Amino acid sequence: CSSKGGTSISGYCVGPTDLQCCVTKTTSGSHGVDVSTSVSSTHASCFASSSITYIIPRGYRSVGSVDTNVCTTLKNAKSAGISVRDVYLFPCPTCSASASSQMSQLVTYLKANCASSWSGRIWLDIEGTQYWTGSTSSNKAWYQSLVDACS
Repeated sequence: CSSKGGTSISGYCVGPTDLQCCVTKTTSGSHGVDVSTSVSSTHASCFASSSITYIIPRGYRSVGSVDTNVCTTLKNAKSAGISVRDVYLFPCPTCSASASSQMSQLVTYLKANCASSWSGRIWLDIEGTQYWTGSTSSNKAWYQSLVDACS
């Protein structure tokens, strides 16, 4: 979160204290959060009333599967009036599914289950070495195929 210019805040809204939000501020003065758990309608309304204008829920897990909480969060955010509703993909380079397959799984799921609540943008959440292979060249090739899958 801090690498994105934000602050991780537990219990930002009314609800469980394990709800972690990355609260960021852009140069335009708008505020947003990225979340890795489902956001209820109550939490989404709280975000909106706290001047949150964008939300980026996790859409794909580092274990190699679509996060099925993503559409609930997107729909609740839309109902609460949060105008920008992107998604992030946390890829799994060590899983059997290719980068393009992981991207395709996510896009297919979003289009089938919550297309009208999703902005159409996917962020790539690239994190620590523990999620990657031991080979720099293999990692580079896999990452390039992920970027290519975004086209």
